[in-house]
Amino acid sequence: NNTSIYGHSDYGGPPYKEIKINNKSLYHFEESRLTVVNNNFESVIEILPEVLGNGKSNNLQLLTLRSGKVDDICVVLLCQALSQANCKLQSLHVESYMFASKGLQGLCNMLKRNQSIDSFSLIHYHIGYAAGRAFGTMLKVNTTLTRLSLYDNHLGDNGVSALMEGLQANPSIQYLMLNKNEISDDGASAVAN
Repeated sequence: NNTSIYGHSDYGGPPYKEIKINNKSLYHFEESRLTVVNNNFESVIEILPEVLGNGKSNNLQLLTLRSGKVDDICVVLLCQALSQANCKLQSLHVESYMFASKGLQGLCNMLKRNQSIDSFSLIHYHIGYAAGRAFGTMLKVNTTLTRLSLYDNHLGDNGVSALMEGLQANPSIQYLMLNKNEISDDGASAVAN
């Protein structure tokens, strides 16, 4: 039960396409940005291959997942879609979207293989050391990312140290955000070195 509505936003912004799936809305601005909010991700997963650029006219460049919870199966399906050679997505932002640590590991494994995403944000996830370790391992392999934001994930000193090990092997990262990660002076020293 999918419907599409085209129009202009009320605030005078760019034209958008509103996609309704089972009476849940998401907005696909300028045919290149998709924001999924409030647990709508499971309803959207079936159309992701289409909007991620499977040879059709849709070439999604920015995908934002905001405020929700998904199971590991949805994260696996997302990672499979993002691992396709024809995926043109450039930016993936995950904010306050909760999934199990297996989902986090799946995202990092996908980032090892993906050749198009150059900007990744994981915000307000609060996973701690596991995130630092997973992203540190990923950074040793990934050469596409230039921007990485891990804002408010409670990495702590050990997580930041693990992340920095990976960063030392990665010449492509130009921007790294680590605010609100419970980093002491020792952790800050690991970042500075």
